[in-house]
Amino acid sequence: MNKRIFSVFLCLSLSFVMVAQNLQQQVQVLRDSMTMMRQNLDSISRVEKQARQLLTEIKNREAGSVSEIDSLTQLNTRLNEQLERCRVQNDSLKLALTHLQREYQMATVRIDSIEQYYTEKISKYQEIEAHWKRNKYVNIGYSAPALSIENIPEKVKSDYSFSIVNGRTFYLHKKPLFNMIKFGLDFGYIDINFAQYNPIGGDDEGFDDENGDDSWGWGDGNYDQSDDENYDDEISDMIGEIIPDKLYKAEIGVHFGPSITINPIDYLMVNAYFRYVPSYSMKISQELDFGGSFASYFNLGLAVSYKMISVGLEKRWGTAQFETQEIDEFDEEISVKRKWTTNCPRFYISFRL
Repeated sequence: MNKRIFSVFLCLSLSFVMVAQNLQQQVQVLRDSMTMMRQNLDSISRVEKQARQLLTEIKNREAGSVSEIDSLTQLNTRLNEQLERCRVQNDSLKLALTHLQREYQMATVRIDSIEQYYTEKISKYQEIEAHWKRNKYVNIGYSAPALSIENIPEKVKSDYSFSIVNGRTFYLHKKPLFNMIKFGLDFGYIDINFAQYNPIGGDDEGFDDENGDDSWGWGDGNYDQSDDENYDDEISDMIGEIIPDKLYKAEIGVHFGPSITINPIDYLMVNAYFRYVPSYSMKISQELDFGGSFASYFNLGLAVSYKMISVGLEKRWGTAQFETQEIDEFDEEISVKRKWTTNCPRFYISFRL
């Protein structure tokens, strides 16, 4: 029985030991579990703390976001108001721009017209200025002078007479007075005049009548050959001795004198002048009877020009002295100096260069 009790006791002891070991293992597992739970709790606490901090931050952010939203809303409102004002200003600016564009177009048209007007004016002014620079002239003239010989009571008519003149006007000032008047000095390099006279000495056609109707009205009226039945044959013979046949007379000289030029409109020029013409005068007959002398002539004229073409009329007069061989009352040949005077109008065409 003791053995049974011992066996039972031993079995109980072994079972208690085994139970105790199991309990220890379970306690250890429990402790490990509790440690893990504590760790989990700590981590959960940390996470909760972090979550609370994050929540606080989110709440703070949310509060800031609300204030930011309010400020942004106010800013948006102000921006909308400014945008509306800008739209209104933009509409007014569009209208102003349209108006300015119309004014610009009108101003451009006016500027173009003014520019064209002044361009034409400047072009015309330059052309007129260029026309003022046409101060060189070449004249080709025609006249029918009558020749008066000293102590001979008749004038000798000419068949024809022509002239060639080349000269230049030197203006005394650059700008025209009153935009239309210039004073100058004319200087002619060449002044040539050539005339042919009718033979006289018995031929009445070579003489002028009393009123000088056949010689442009320049007769002296001392004699009336047509009405004088007792015409002096001695005078006719004297003239026949001086000019027995056709006579050719020429002058070569220069000229100078004052002039005034007026430009009343566009290219129209009116020129008035007075010139002194010192010349070498020569005469030659068909029989080659030659004579030469210094002569003083004067020209007083008026010319009208348009661009480079000009027409003019001038009065020309002057005297030369020639020596002729004549028969005196004793039928002796003597040398006599007589003044030969020319007085006539002269028409000419001129080219302004």
